[in-house]
Amino acid sequence: MSQPQPPCANHSRPQDEEKYVQCERCALFPLCDPVDVSDGQFNLIEGLLQRRVPIAPGEPLFSEGDSFGAIYAISAGAFKLTLPDEQGNEKVCGFSFSGELVGYSGMAVGRYPYTATAMEQSYVCEIPYQRLMDYAEKVPEIRNNLFTMLSMESFHSHLSFTMMMGRKNVDQRVSSFLVNLEQRTRRRGFNNPTLTLSMRRDDIANFLGLPKETLSRALSKFQQQGLIELDGRKLVLVDYQQLLNTAGLPGRDSEQASTLFP
Repeated sequence: MSQPQPPCANHSRPQDEEKYVQCERCALFPLCDPVDVSDGQFNLIEGLLQRRVPIAPGEPLFSEGDSFGAIYAISAGAFKLTLPDEQGNEKVCGFSFSGELVGYSGMAVGRYPYTATAMEQSYVCEIPYQRLMDYAEKVPEIRNNLFTMLSMESFHSHLSFTMMMGRKNVDQRVSSFLVNLEQRTRRRGFNNPTLTLSMRRDDIANFLGLPKETLSRALSKFQQQGLIELDGRKLVLVDYQQLLNTAGLPGRDSEQASTLFP
């Protein structure tokens, strides 16, 4: 892993600052927010959190089987999560984007259960797990905030999986993937109508369990139908409601929308 950068307030802001998720929109925020203790406020990130550790494209943040030692929040960029299948080939089991946590599932078994590889120049905030637990034993509010953070991230991770794997035909899988991508982006405060696909089409097809040619045909059909505009890796969801219909998902104004689209 590359050497960490100093905290945000102490180094020059990069030209592509808009790619960074705002702290209050980050999944790690419940832990970063100062908590009240008997003798004032306690700020966990001082002396513990390493901010904006750079990870180069193609570089693994951690590999499957590595000893679990830290939880990471992606402050900018995107990661591909992979496992080997029965034949030893790479199977894409998910993607993680700015504002989301990665690696926390290693808490259960003491090792990271998948490999997380940067798909573009990325930056992560790293919080050492054992030191975090030491603080949590002393400050109950930190323990409570940790449980809140993990519960919310597990919920959204489960929701993403349900949206993807619950879809049967090709159009449902692809439209669900696009809707899920937009929702995850918007939840972290990025409201640009143009989405950037950090992943290659091979990886998307691998994740959805489709041949690459089948994925390409589905995207071309959606573009011909006026549902999306796709230029290289730049994507605009033109007819969002129809994509929801194709995916078999409720509209934003439906009763279920408050759960699916928080």
